[in-house]
Amino acid sequence: MARDQYQDFIDGFGFRRTLLCHGDVPLQRKIDMDFVRRFHLLSSTEPVAPGFCLADTSELEFKTQEGSSLRVSHPLLKSAYLTLGRAWPSTLTFDELVNEATRQLDPQLPSAEDVQLLVEAMFVLACSGEVGFFLSRPKLTRHVSDRPLASPVARMQSQSDTMVTNMLHQTVRLEDERGCQALQLLDGSRSFDELVEVICGGMANAADRHQSSVERVDPAAVAGNLRQFLQTAAKLGLLIS
Repeated sequence: MARDQYQDFIDGFGFRRTLLCHGDVPLQRKIDMDFVRRFHLLSSTEPVAPGFCLADTSELEFKTQEGSSLRVSHPLLKSAYLTLGRAWPSTLTFDELVNEATRQLDPQLPSAEDVQLLVEAMFVLACSGEVGFFLSRPKLTRHVSDRPLASPVARMQSQSDTMVTNMLHQTVRLEDERGCQALQLLDGSRSFDELVEVICGGMANAADRHQSSVERVDPAAVAGNLRQFLQTAAKLGLLIS
C-alpha cells in the first residue's frame, strides 16, 4: 500500500483509484485491442501548422489541449486525428470516425489493414490518455441554440468559483467573474437578445450603485462579447441540448 501511494504521488494522482466489482463478475485482465470499437472516442488533437496534406505520407504533427504532441504519416491516421479534433468536445463512435476520416480522403472504403492500424492507434492513445473513451455519448452540444442551456452543475459551481466541471467530467476555468455571471444566466429560458438585455441591465445597475463614471453600456459590444463567450462555453463542453 505504501509503495502504491508513493507511485500515486509520482503519477500525480490525488487519491487511490480502485475499480470494485461484484464477486460473481468474471474479471478479464487482458484487454482486447478491439475494445475501442465499442466506445465513443474523444480527443482534442489539432494540427500544429496549417497547410498540411492528408492524402500523402508526409509527417503531420498534432497537439492536444493538454500540451502533448504526436506525429503521424499514414493518411488514414492523419485524417482520423483531424476528425476527432474537429468534433471536440463531441465524441465519435469508431465507425463514425472511420467513415468521416475516409470521406476526407477517398469515397472508397479503407482496406481492412488500414482499419486495423487505426484500431491499434486508438488503443495506444486510449491507454496513454490522449484519447478518451465513453460507453455512451456525453449529453453536450457543440452548437449554441436559440436559448442556450449550460450544465446545471457548472452553473451552480460558478456562483462561488471560476473553476467548473464540464459535461466530460473535466475541470475548466472561466475567464473572470463576468464569465461566471454569464454562465449562470444560461438556464435555457432566455434568447440571445434577452441575455444581452439582462447583462446590460446588470452592468448599468452596478455602475449606478458604485456611482461609476464609466461610459454608457454598449449593447453591441455586450452582444459581441456574449457571442464569443457562448462559442467558448460550447468548446469547453459546458453547453447541453
